[in-house]
Amino acid sequence: MNKRKAMISVLGILLIGGGSFLGTKAMFKDTEEVKHDLVVTTGSLELEVDNASPWRIVSEDSTEISNITDSNGFENVRPGDKFQKTITIENTGSLSQKLMIKEPRKINPDDKDKNFFEVKHNAIENIHNKILKPNESQTIIMTVSTKPEIMEKGKHEEVKVDLNEIVSPIIVEAKQLNDNN
Repeated sequence: MNKRKAMISVLGILLIGGGSFLGTKAMFKDTEEVKHDLVVTTGSLELEVDNASPWRIVSEDSTEISNITDSNGFENVRPGDKFQKTITIENTGSLSQKLMIKEPRKINPDDKDKNFFEVKHNAIENIHNKILKPNESQTIIMTVSTKPEIMEKGKHEEVKVDLNEIVSPIIVEAKQLNDNN
């Protein structure tokens, strides 16, 4: 019986010791929610083109020689007449932009009736690879000159030409800058 009492005592001690160990060990758990607290608003990339200035008849040094302007065209144009228009490109977006110019090309270079005009602009010099910050602007001066050959080679009759039929538009492309220029 001694053995049996000893065995019961050992089992009792183990049960009491194990129970008290499990009973005193607390299993606490806590959960917290962490919010990101981040609101992202992208910047804008926007160009505005002011093409409203009228065409002007100008002299060789680009001073205006006539105040007779018509934004849609001129009549009785003579060889050597020169016309000018100012176009303004403005960055109305919130990001700095790098401007690229796609050079206009002659649409019908072989059309003899429409090859008496020379079209020039300073977009490549003034705007190509130019960085425009928000609210900055840059101008392009477009010049169209009648070549003296318009009255040569039997061309004494009236020639009517739409500039849009001679030269493709100037394409200004803007790409955002990812640095703080």
